Amino acid sequence: MVSGPIVSACMHSRSRGARGAAAAAWSLTVVLAGCGGDPAAESPAAPPSPPPIFHEVAAQLGIDFRHEVTADGRYRIAEVVGSGLAVLDADGDGRLDLLFASAGDGPENGAANRLYVQGPDGTFHDATAASGLGGHGFSTGLAVGDVDNDGDPDVFVGNWGEDALYVNVGGGRFERRAAEIGIGGPADGLTTSVAFLDYDRDGFLDVYVTRYVVPLALASCDGADTPKTEYCAPDAYPPAQDALYHNRGDGTFDDVSASSGIARRPGPGLAVTIEDIDGDGLPDIYVGNDGRANFAWINRGDGTFHDAAVALGLAFNGMGAAEATMGIAVGDVNGDGRRELALAHLSGETNTLYRRVGTSGYTDASGRSGVAAASVPHTGWGIVLFDLELDGDLDMAVTNGAVGRRERLWAKPGPTPWVRYAEPFQLLRGDGSGKLLEVRGAFGDMRAVGRGLVAVDIDGDGDLDLVANRIAGPAVVFRNDARREGAWLRVRCIDPALRRDAYGARVRVAAGGREFVRVISPASSYASSNDVTAHFGLGAVTAVERIDVTWPAGDTERFAVDGVDRAVVLRRGEGAR
Repeated sequence: MVSGPIVSACMHSRSRGARGAAAAAWSLTVVLAGCGGDPAAESPAAPPSPPPIFHEVAAQLGIDFRHEVTADGRYRIAEVVGSGLAVLDADGDGRLDLLFASAGDGPENGAANRLYVQGPDGTFHDATAASGLGGHGFSTGLAVGDVDNDGDPDVFVGNWGEDALYVNVGGGRFERRAAEIGIGGPADGLTTSVAFLDYDRDGFLDVYVTRYVVPLALASCDGADTPKTEYCAPDAYPPAQDALYHNRGDGTFDDVSASSGIARRPGPGLAVTIEDIDGDGLPDIYVGNDGRANFAWINRGDGTFHDAAVALGLAFNGMGAAEATMGIAVGDVNGDGRRELALAHLSGETNTLYRRVGTSGYTDASGRSGVAAASVPHTGWGIVLFDLELDGDLDMAVTNGAVGRRERLWAKPGPTPWVRYAEPFQLLRGDGSGKLLEVRGAFGDMRAVGRGLVAVDIDGDGDLDLVANRIAGPAVVFRNDARREGAWLRVRCIDPALRRDAYGARVRVAAGGREFVRVISPASSYASSNDVTAHFGLGAVTAVERIDVTWPAGDTERFAVDGVDRAVVLRRGEGAR
């Protein structure tokens, strides 16, 4: 039934009908069998696994969050979408806190979103009740940004149903706002990822909301190609329209989805990131759709956008196929000063690495980078590019979790139905040339139905740890215990005139004859908000030569830094021009 090499065969295994999500997950078993049988049965005995690089420490840190989802046997698509998480300093004490989204029926059954605040000793306590961030219902995507320029981070919570903005009123307390300020959204909407950006450069953060499908009344899918009742593929539902909200600067928003051009193309969106895709200095919006062409909304600078994904090579993979994009990460993988886009995809497809080619667009570098072969058996969601061992080269981590039950490979019997959707976490180590090699056993033998993922220095030791949300299970905090191979630097960029972090600022660090580039933009991965600071692994250096910051308005300043292995705050107007 299947011919050709395994990657080629797997890339075309997704069913496109209403049964697609389940069939795709199940067809992987058939594809593997047709390409050489059951790997576990035919492969020789594996050598002993190396010790893990990451160690799970959530309980040690006092984080006891457990994601809940109300699954009543109807296989509603919102259940399998899962939830993300956010990194923020909720109470303004300078320590990073964590907010997790949940997806149950409400706080009364323990399914509220939960905020964990970090104390001076590095442990966390549950501050949800006092914060007002508990929320209710099916919460999915989180975004953090200071919408009122008062110096405190605010939180946008995307839901199945009306979305909400939680405005920080100080002291770690938040007040819920929604329809009254113009951002509630449709009652039947299913929001996934959310991003803050200042698209018109007026100094106030606007909001891009990615919406998936219109769930309607359709529940489970059965059919000849579906072995069991399962979640339907997104093409069984009408695709939803994303939304763009313009910040008026007075605490309210205008829905400019139609006038900006965003509403022109509906799509089953799951992921969003903000990136200057065409290099003109304006923030553009890249949206990952599930099984349809991705969007690259190019900012014209006049309040309107046009989709240039096809022209730029970002709509389809190198074989011309639309893929099921769940998560997006951005970073300079090959050290050429230009940032690649890494996308997490469905099992039977490959994760995709789009590499910038001059000024003409992007090319699919998944195969030669090593990303493709490592990802075929998995369904990727959260994805981050980060420097694992501080050697100056970016590495990749991915949370995986199936959308159809897995009877073979990694699935094991367990107390809940969700164990049949569990898959391993993945780490791919970069060599600086653009190649990424999978590191087996980096997370031990942990498997989960992974969704949101962030990379953050949660313990303040200079390297990046990983924190993940998962469906129907406890939060995962992976402490990074990799052997260090260099120095580090953490950079925060503040615009004093705006009293907030400079979203969209481009940071270039020169050290040891190399240049490293990051952009201040926490919206990436899946349904999650990363740390707003830029983290740099620098390799074997003892000094930073300079830091150049190009601010969102287009002006560039140069800063000197005294030493390495430290966090610095750079303020607009205090550098050399």
